[in-house]
Amino acid sequence: MTQFTIPGLTVKQSARPTELLQRQLSTYNDLHLTLKHIHWNMLGPNFIRVHEMIDPQAEAVRQFADDVAGWTSSTTALSKTSANPSTRQTNSAR
Repeated sequence: MTQFTIPGLTVKQSARPTELLQRQLSTYNDLHLTLKHIHWNMLGPNFIRVHEMIDPQAEAVRQFADDVAGWTSSTTALSKTSANPSTRQTNSAR
C-alpha cells in the first residue's frame, strides 16, 4: 500500500491527522446517509415539515464531507508531488 504524508510532516507525524480526517469523513458520510434515510422514510401528519427540515441539514453534512474529502485529496496530491521531484517539475511546467 502506498504511504502518503502531509507536506512538511514526516510519515509518523502525518499519521494522526490523516487518521482523524478519515474518521471525520466516515462520520459525515454516516450522518448524511442517516439524514437521507429519515428524509425518505418519514411518515405521518408532519411529513412535509420534517421532510423540508431534514433536506438542508443533509446537504450541509454532504458539503462538510466534500470539504474533508477535498482536504484529504489535496494532501495526497501535494504529498505525491513533493515526494517525487520529477512530478514536481512536470506539475510546475503546466
